[in-house]
Amino acid sequence: FLVELFKNSDPNENPAESVTARELLDQGLIQIRSNLADQPEVQGELMFTMAKVYSNLGLYREAGELNDDVLALLEKTVDSEMNDLVLAYSLKGQIYIMQGDFQGAEESSRMALALDKESDSPGGSDLAGSLHILAHALKEQGRLEESESYYRQSLDQWRRPAHPDTTELASTMVSLGEMLR
Repeated sequence: FLVELFKNSDPNENPAESVTARELLDQGLIQIRSNLADQPEVQGELMFTMAKVYSNLGLYREAGELNDDVLALLEKTVDSEMNDLVLAYSLKGQIYIMQGDFQGAEESSRMALALDKESDSPGGSDLAGSLHILAHALKEQGRLEESESYYRQSLDQWRRPAHPDTTELASTMVSLGEMLR
C-alpha cells in the first residue's frame, strides 16, 4: 500500500508532477477505501491514522468525516477492539474541540470514557486524553468545578508509569492552571 502510494509522488515515475502532502493523503484515502474493502480491520486502522493526520493538518471537517467512517466500520465489525472505539471517540472529541463544538466534544469524550470502563483493560487506551478533552469541553461551557475534577483525573493518569509522555502531562498541567486562573 505504502509503496504504491509513494510511487505516485516519485519524480522518476511522474517527473512533471509535484504532489503536495494533502494530495498524497487524498490519494491514499482513495486507495484505502477501494483496495482494502475486504480487510476491514486494516482499513479501519489506516483510516484512523489518516483521520489523525488530517486533524493534525487542521483539516477538521475531513478528519471528522473520516473518523465517523472509522466509527461506523468499528461498530459493525464483530471483532472490533474496545480500545479502538475508545480512541476513535476520543479523536472525535478532540476534533470537536478544534471546531469549537464543546457540547459535541463532551458527548464524544463521555462515550470514550464509558467504553473504556467496559473494556478488558480499563485505562489502557487513551483514558488520560479523553479526560483532558472532557475537562476542556466543560471549561469552555463554564462548568469549572467539573472541569477541574476531570483535569485532575487526567493528571493522575498521565503521572502513571505507563504514560511516559511528559509533553501531555505538561499540557494538562498548563490547561488546569489556565482554568484555575
